[in-house]
Amino acid sequence: MKITNNDTIYVYHHWMSMDFHSGKTPFKLYQMYAGVMCENDRKKLDKLIGSDGLNLFLPNYYENFEDGSFYAINLVKENTDKTIFVHARNVPAALDSLAGFLYDLKHRILLMPVNKTISFKTAGAVVPPPIKFDLIKQQ
Repeated sequence: MKITNNDTIYVYHHWMSMDFHSGKTPFKLYQMYAGVMCENDRKKLDKLIGSDGLNLFLPNYYENFEDGSFYAINLVKENTDKTIFVHARNVPAALDSLAGFLYDLKHRILLMPVNKTISFKTAGAVVPPPIKFDLIKQQ
């Protein structure tokens, strides 16, 4: 997801996740979508990031586990550009709220397919850690 200064939201899926409740996804694989964020959502986003939002979070939250959320958020404000990587269960409540808001926003607003190429700074960074398997010796 990318949100521009004029409140346009771009969403691109290079992998698919299913809705836990319906078992379906509202998006097509490898399709760019665009929508517009309303003023109330912009105010909420600004409040979640806050004036110290860029300095509030560490650049990396990592816990060694094999299942769970993994995401990256890139925040740009004035002359500051910060990317936050998360692969952890324990993150600050403010960061958890921001991630939840963005996830909800993506599924709540009207997104229309568009033929446009957008650069996502975090696209190459969100790769799950390698899966570890313990082999069980059969007798």
